[in-house]
Amino acid sequence: MTETTASCLHFWSPDYSKTGGVQRFSKTLICETKEILGADRVRPIQFRPNFGFIGKLMFTVQCFLQILIWRPDVIIITHLHLARLYSILKRFKIKYRIILHGIEGWNLKHSKDIHALTHAERIYCVSNYTREKLCTQLPDLREKVSIFPNHITSHLDQRRLESSSSVAHAITGSPIILSVSRLSKSEAYKGHREFISILPKLIEDFPKLRYIIVGEGDDLPALRELTKSKNLQKFVEFTGYLDDIALNNIYKEADLFALPGYGEGFGIVYLEAALNGLPSLGSIHDGSGDALHNGELGVLTDPKDPVRLESDTRRLIEEVLAKKAQWDPNHLSKRVIELFGPDALRRRTLELISV
Repeated sequence: MTETTASCLHFWSPDYSKTGGVQRFSKTLICETKEILGADRVRPIQFRPNFGFIGKLMFTVQCFLQILIWRPDVIIITHLHLARLYSILKRFKIKYRIILHGIEGWNLKHSKDIHALTHAERIYCVSNYTREKLCTQLPDLREKVSIFPNHITSHLDQRRLESSSSVAHAITGSPIILSVSRLSKSEAYKGHREFISILPKLIEDFPKLRYIIVGEGDDLPALRELTKSKNLQKFVEFTGYLDDIALNNIYKEADLFALPGYGEGFGIVYLEAALNGLPSLGSIHDGSGDALHNGELGVLTDPKDPVRLESDTRRLIEEVLAKKAQWDPNHLSKRVIELFGPDALRRRTLELISV
């Protein structure tokens, strides 16, 4: 195939004015594509679910009209569920490519999702874990499935990129562990409960340990109650939502990042942690292995095994306190830029939008 860029390209994406990993991914990719092609050649169409049935109808009509007015060479669909409109694309014989982020592709049940994936020209998964989950279900698709991970290029990331050469942390012997995520009941797989449950054992060896949980959501009251039931209020701090400046300060204060769950498709927060010089505790049960580059930027543990989770956390704390070279803040920051920074994004985007 000749690698030339599209003359006109459409994006179907979730509303990226909202918070969330998929929304942020979509915005980053669309902005990068506009820089490459020019804004006049890129037509993003956002789905706004808050409007219910009317929102779905508006999105469908907008997609149809945009195709009639600005017929694209290819359409990039940044969430699988939006590809259920593939019948429109089939009618117009337009090539489309789908991006899979995680759990939406791990256990396919909806026939429209399967049909959309089967007829897509290409499929991009944000992690090898998601690719293997998909190809186990639909092995005939393997040849057209590639990897397109998350990247670190937001405005906040850019400020960190500019100062990454001077990342430093004061290791005092009182480890500060950080988690940053939505605290949603529907995302209980992120591992907060499992991590809170091993804290009593860790505190025996690290009596001044602090665990800071950043985020808000409908699961916050239950997590507070769990903390209280284990008498950990002195050691666990819930900050709620933090703006960019406050979050940046928390990253500077922390010594390591922990989000060992079993449902992350990739986890851009692990990249943010490394950019700020923090090694992470990720999981063998999801896509965080890709974000941590198979252990180069952190430790992959088993959150379903409390003994191993405690042991791996203890080991990472001890290695950080001992200033192990692998976890040197400046090394982590520079390496994550090499792997997932602006140059990597540009290279992968050029391939994604080629026709």
